[in-house]
Amino acid sequence: MDAHIEKKRQPLIERIIWFVVGGVGSAGMNTLLTQTFDHTLHWRTGPSLAVSFAIMTAFFFFWNYFINFRTSAIWKDCLWRYLLSVAICYGLNVLISFSAIKKFGAEKSLSRFLIITAVLSVTGGVKFLLYHFWVFPHGANAQSEPRASEAV
Repeated sequence: MDAHIEKKRQPLIERIIWFVVGGVGSAGMNTLLTQTFDHTLHWRTGPSLAVSFAIMTAFFFFWNYFINFRTSAIWKDCLWRYLLSVAICYGLNVLISFSAIKKFGAEKSLSRFLIITAVLSVTGGVKFLLYHFWVFPHGANAQSEPRASEAV
């Protein structure tokens, strides 16, 4: 019996809405975790950020797989692409942030706000496109190739 289960194809707008909901939830959860690690458990900043990043990466893989970008692809096939996408977007985040801080400085509130907005816009857009087309492709992509059980 074939373990492939076809999932209902989502409209693009639904994927975008759930992506934004996940992004807002991610920001809130990440802040809560780092504040808990820093202030309640009295961890140093580096370890609290690393553990928070690991928890958020794991949690949002399952969020994206089961809720946001439902796909017919097997989760193990999506995992390595997800981790690579997270690494790419993290690298973009660092590159854009440091470049913008070097160019404009981060002393003024407006500069910080504009830098954060630019970073979130660019990396969020790249992440959405990677997730939508590559990491968690629609079921139609999985259907375009014949399954091994259907081969003659």
